Amino acid sequence: MAHFYIYGDESGKLAKSDFTSFCGYVGTNPEFDRVSHEWNSCRLAWGVPPMHMSCITDPTRDKSGEWQKVQVEWGSQWESKRDLMLKEFAAVILNSNIACVGAVVDSTHFREMPDSKWKKEMRDPLFLGLWTLLMDGLDKIDRLSTSLSVALILDDDPENAKLCYDLLDGLKNQFPRVRQRISAITFGDDKEYPALQMADMIAFEARSLMVQRMADKNVEPSTHFMALTRRLCHQPKFWSAEFLDKLARANG
Repeated sequence: MAHFYIYGDESGKLAKSDFTSFCGYVGTNPEFDRVSHEWNSCRLAWGVPPMHMSCITDPTRDKSGEWQKVQVEWGSQWESKRDLMLKEFAAVILNSNIACVGAVVDSTHFREMPDSKWKKEMRDPLFLGLWTLLMDGLDKIDRLSTSLSVALILDDDPENAKLCYDLLDGLKNQFPRVRQRISAITFGDDKEYPALQMADMIAFEARSLMVQRMADKNVEPSTHFMALTRRLCHQPKFWSAEFLDKLARANG
């Protein structure tokens, strides 16, 4: 069994979205066990299905209909209860010892960039997001240990699971550090892995913040984003058009 885990989830479908977010959390196995119990206890207290931010912001998107039932049950108090609920779930992460990792990529700009060695290596925005998720995670783990094994757990989304596996295989071929440190990859049902629900939450919030900053670069992060990033101590990377161009120039 791996000692460290990286949980990740994607927000913004690659072929459909202007921005692709691939974010999550890194931590030790015992801490994820503890936080997962607390997360499920919070779900029990609120009486809600697994946390999916896209369904919570728009219950009609929930194919299972579970979040629509919650909306109907809460009636006129839906918005106020929803906001309080999200605050409490974010507080679970704020009071934990796991750290945010990952990135949000300006997918449109990436696709429009001229060909270069760096762009060829990064392949597409999802690959760049997964690369950042892993490298950020390993950087944080290396402060504690450079030898203990690391497992990667991603949401079992049929649309992206095969693609993510192929991307990881490509990362192992390109980057010895990934090949040497990542001992396992698992695609899990978020009902059984609460940390994937946490990853969904930060992926959604990070993508939302980057979209807002495209219109106003000085926009302040939400209180949820503050809690999910340990008051900005561990933030996702924001690969805007400007930073993508810098990366391409710096890496040929």
